[in-house]
Amino acid sequence: MGLGRMSDKHYTEGAYASLHEDWHVGDSEGKARLVEAILAKNALEPKSICDLGCGAGEVLRQLHAMVPGAEKLVGYDISPQALALASTRQSEHIEFREGSLPDEHFDLALALDVVEHVGDYIAFLTGIRDAADHCVINVPLELYAWAVIRLSPLLTARRVDAHLHYFSRETFFESLRETGHIVDDWQYHRLPPPNSPHLFRRAGAAVRSVLFARNPDFAVRLLGGWSLLVLTHPKKAENSLR
Repeated sequence: MGLGRMSDKHYTEGAYASLHEDWHVGDSEGKARLVEAILAKNALEPKSICDLGCGAGEVLRQLHAMVPGAEKLVGYDISPQALALASTRQSEHIEFREGSLPDEHFDLALALDVVEHVGDYIAFLTGIRDAADHCVINVPLELYAWAVIRLSPLLTARRVDAHLHYFSRETFFESLRETGHIVDDWQYHRLPPPNSPHLFRRAGAAVRSVLFARNPDFAVRLLGGWSLLVLTHPKKAENSLR
C-alpha cells in the first residue's frame, strides 16, 4: 500500500497476511469483471495496466483473459507475503514489483480496495492521477448512518481489515476533485455476499436490496453494504484511449 509510513509495517511485517492469508483471492474474479464492464461501457482499450496494492495478483491474471488488448500488466505491492503469492501468477505479460506507486506511465491504473488502507490517501490519489491516462478506483462506502450509530462496523473495519479512512460517495468524490481527478463514470456495486447462517444478517441483506431498488442513494447512506467503483482521468489531460 505505502504512503502512510505509520501503517506500512502492518503489511511489510506480516500482520495483515496473518489475518487474510489468501489476500482476498476469492473476490478477484468479481473485481476483474467490474473493471472489464466499466472499460467496455466507456469504449476504453488499455494496452498497459497497473494494479496498485495488487495483493496476490489474481485480478491482473483475470483481466489478462478479459481485456484482449492488454499486453503489459504490472502489479505493485509493498507486502513481501503478497508478492510471494503474486509471483506464482507471473507470465510473459504479467509481472509484479515492490512499491506503492508506479515507476512508469500506464494507460490504466487500478486501485481496488486500496485507498482506505493508505495513511496519506491524498498523496496516493495524486500519485495515481499522474501515473496513468485513466484510473479505476474502488472504495467501500463505510460512512453511513447505521454504522455511525452502531460504531461496531467502523471499529471492525479498522481492527480486522486495517481501514484507516471511511468514505461516503460524496466525500470520496470531493477527494477525487481535490486531487485533480475528473470522474467519467461511476456505479454502486456489491460483490456477492457469503451465505450467512444468521437470520438477522439475511434479513438485513433483504431490506438493503429492497430499499436500494427504490432509492439507491438513500439506501447507501442509511444502511451501507455497497462499494463505489469510479472511472477517472486526470484534469487537463487528453482522453488518449478513446
